[in-house]
Amino acid sequence: MKKLAIIFYFFSLTLFSQEIKLNVSNFENYIKEVYKDKADQLIFSNPKQLKNKKEILDRIVIINNVENMEEDYLDFETLYIVTTYNKDLSLSFPKRIYPDRFNPFLYKMNIYNDQPVYYYYHKTKQLIKIYPSKY
Repeated sequence: MKKLAIIFYFFSLTLFSQEIKLNVSNFENYIKEVYKDKADQLIFSNPKQLKNKKEILDRIVIINNVENMEEDYLDFETLYIVTTYNKDLSLSFPKRIYPDRFNPFLYKMNIYNDQPVYYYYHKTKQLIKIYPSKY
């Protein structure tokens, strides 16, 4: 019985702290939301920028049910919301981060790094993990 409890404990850790990739099928909408009428000029008509933005989206995952904020985690709520091209964007943070709807381009995050970067969201006990750039 004790072995079964230990196995269940480790299984639940794996189950509840798995990395969930962002929804890449929303890529075009994410870009349009942030860049508005400049999206074509700045991103979609620029192959290098387009590849760069898609690569960023592929490097970000969400981890749910993270109970403790580690020392090297950054606070998600200290990020700036990028309103340079879209002044109508809300300056508030979401109630929860849903991987199928989270737009990482809305926030000024440290995306160019050689080590993983973590942003902890206290409200929801979620972690945004950004893997290092391959380039």
